[in-house]
Amino acid sequence: MRVTGAVLALLYLQWPGSSHAGSCFGKCCAAIKPAKGPLVFRVDSRTPQQIKEAQGFWPRGTDFSIYKHAEKHSPNSAYVSTSERAAGGAEIFAVPPPPRGSGLEKKYKGCFLYAIHPAENFVNTRLSLGPYSTHRERELLAAGGIRWDQIRGWTYLGKGRDTPISERRFVVNKDYDVKRWRGHVANPEPQYQLAGFPKKMDTNNPRAPKEHPWTQDSWKDFEKQGEAGVRQAGIQFMQNHGRAFGITKVETCPDKQKIKRQAGPIIDCWRTQDGDGEADEELGWEMSDDPAAGSEAESELAELDDPLEEEAIMSVTNKVAETELYKILTRFKLDKTLANLKLSPSQLRARFRNYEPLAALAKPKALAQKAKRIGRGILTVGVLNLYVKDLIDVFTGELPSAVEKAAVVTSVVPVVGCLTSGVLEDKAGDATACVFGDLLLFTPWWPIGIGIHVTRFLKSLLVNLFRGSINADPQHVWEKEEAFQYTRRKEFSLYWNQIVHSFSSQDFMDKVLEPQFDAETAGYAFAATQAVGLVHAARDVARRAGSNRTLVTDADVLMATLPIYEAMCRSIRERSHSIVKEKQKMARMIARDQAAKFDRKFAHRVERWWHLRARSRTYRDSPFSKSVKRGNNVTHLISWRLQKAMAYNLTQIDVEIARHAAGLKLCRVNYPNSSDLTTWRPGRSAADLVQVVEPGSACGIVVP
Repeated sequence: MRVTGAVLALLYLQWPGSSHAGSCFGKCCAAIKPAKGPLVFRVDSRTPQQIKEAQGFWPRGTDFSIYKHAEKHSPNSAYVSTSERAAGGAEIFAVPPPPRGSGLEKKYKGCFLYAIHPAENFVNTRLSLGPYSTHRERELLAAGGIRWDQIRGWTYLGKGRDTPISERRFVVNKDYDVKRWRGHVANPEPQYQLAGFPKKMDTNNPRAPKEHPWTQDSWKDFEKQGEAGVRQAGIQFMQNHGRAFGITKVETCPDKQKIKRQAGPIIDCWRTQDGDGEADEELGWEMSDDPAAGSEAESELAELDDPLEEEAIMSVTNKVAETELYKILTRFKLDKTLANLKLSPSQLRARFRNYEPLAALAKPKALAQKAKRIGRGILTVGVLNLYVKDLIDVFTGELPSAVEKAAVVTSVVPVVGCLTSGVLEDKAGDATACVFGDLLLFTPWWPIGIGIHVTRFLKSLLVNLFRGSINADPQHVWEKEEAFQYTRRKEFSLYWNQIVHSFSSQDFMDKVLEPQFDAETAGYAFAATQAVGLVHAARDVARRAGSNRTLVTDADVLMATLPIYEAMCRSIRERSHSIVKEKQKMARMIARDQAAKFDRKFAHRVERWWHLRARSRTYRDSPFSKSVKRGNNVTHLISWRLQKAMAYNLTQIDVEIARHAAGLKLCRVNYPNSSDLTTWRPGRSAADLVQVVEPGSACGIVVP
């Protein structure tokens, strides 16, 4: 049947990609309920021809335990996995290509995303397991398998879940039996009798309740069920709900410990492999076999570009971003620091916009144009999630590398904060430079701010170290190189101990790590909130274009922005690890520089000390003194002896740097459940779901 270009445009847009595995949970990527024609999804590496030859997807065995399938990946499962969603569900298992240069590119093969019409033999994992279902891909399990004529079509994902929309083509299955499956939907009831909980549950899973399910009313009647009881309950379930599937008889294969099914002309023991999938949803379109329909849909999409003014889009973006940024900074307790610096969030954003690595989000012309395009088109959750994926790619791709490169170049020695640590302890001129450096730490020029503080942290180490006389017999020091090196090592040991102490002190945390890390955290927060603002701008464009053209709710927009903050928290967490390596590398550079500086100071002291001592007759007439005078080069002798490298141990410094870094503030995103969304009060935003982990605690959370 021929369909209109607009309808196919909808079908085309409803085939979304996913961001990162595990980054799209709950209702984050869920679309609205379809008007008709329920749809579930499954990712499989096998081609449609192979699936057709197998006559569908079939399970491996006879284990009807939903818990074992969903939580333990039972190899003998009686189910085939599908998901209610594509993005954030089935496509979690669509592995993207390996990195270039890894040597694995030639072995990589894409996969297929299959769209399937569910029936009453499809069991809802979340309903059946309740809070003990800890995976978020909204899984529906097809008991007994999926017929070939139940598959509505497929899309080849040549780049896995990273396959862009422009490369996706939906192919209709000509063997799909519309009459057979019309009116059938997935089983809406929980199947507690198929839960199949084991006697010993995993109590270490933080997402699951600690109490055993058998203590709950829903499952207490099945405590003594056993594996045989679960299998019998599964066979009974198939006999009750297998009519549409074509099941006329279900029994155990005597020799194979599998299930024998008789479905029309097919008699076989269930076979094949299991996988996992994800689901989007269908909005009531009609399927078409017309190969020209795809290009027609694309041309119509290109016409859906009647833009709002870019200024209006950026106005919405900036308004949302500023509110979100203040909330994020407050959670990290950076609002007080900005107050001390007399900077408002809007002023901070204005400064960050001038920083080149943030330009892709600060001046997002291309992204704003895309916001106009998708907003003026048909805005679905799938399209919104693809837009979010683009934002995250920009956010996580460009900013971290730029931050790390700038930090590595400029932080050869530690930096010192003034206002950030509440310390103004130097003389006026130095204090002014320190405050100015602190101001720059919270601007796009924070690398310069780091550079201003160079050597301040370690400058006091040289004070009083070289003023005293050398505590050694001068003649022994000069006549025996062993005595010279011994004195040198002894003097350096005192110096090195102070360097180690400086890294272990709280000042290193307060004046070195935190100012730099806080400035970088503010940069990540700016980028993330700017992306969140663009998502809201796209929704605003859609609303202005007409409410009948947007298929997302406020809750959908809220949930779509959470992966952005998840990417922010992930980037901050990764930076907390990389900054350790950066500072440890810095410590090695400091060690080399300070050892060289010590030798220069030591050489100067020894030479000065020798000339003073050499005036006395005792040393002036000694054979050693005469030999030195004949060479007339005391400096040369000292330099020759200093060529021997000084040994020092950096292990303790590495340990102290790692210890301090463990105290840096990190964050995580607390995804709400469906009940939270129903009671979500106006005025709250995605930033309210960002939680900051207290330093030094893996579990302590500051609740919003």
